[in-house]
Amino acid sequence: MKKIIIFTFSLLTVLALAGCNKKVQEEQEPMTQIPNPFMDYTSLDEAEKAVGFDFTMPEGLNGTVDYAYRVMNGEMLEVICRNAAGEEVARFRKAKGADDISGDYSEYSDVRTDNSLKNITYRGENGMFTGAIWVDGEYTYALSLEEAMNLDQVGVIISQTH
Repeated sequence: MKKIIIFTFSLLTVLALAGCNKKVQEEQEPMTQIPNPFMDYTSLDEAEKAVGFDFTMPEGLNGTVDYAYRVMNGEMLEVICRNAAGEEVARFRKAKGADDISGDYSEYSDVRTDNSLKNITYRGENGMFTGAIWVDGEYTYALSLEEAMNLDQVGVIISQTH
């Protein structure tokens, strides 16, 4: 009986150690990450050359003092605007085509469409808007704002963006 207890205890110890060893091996295996599709640039000029089109937007929007320029897969240009505290205040995107390039899949209670030449869709809540998408010629645009603005204010920003 004593041999059976010792054998059982030994077997359980071996199994427990084997399980621990497997756990250590799993933790040491490298994790697979999806590569970042964005390439960062130090200037708008460099980003424009990389994507193959020009981009104009309002300067100093909501206290912007710093800009980050990025190109995604050589097809979409993105400009992130930050204030003096380093907080994002706006994000602009431009690409060829007519697709929604905003990356914003939120539900909004106030969605308005202006079927003018730019076919603008404003997104927001209660008459204040934090986003817009539009098409102008062969390009599609997206604007995301951290602070909501009224329709006229967003319209002015859009009129200065091309």
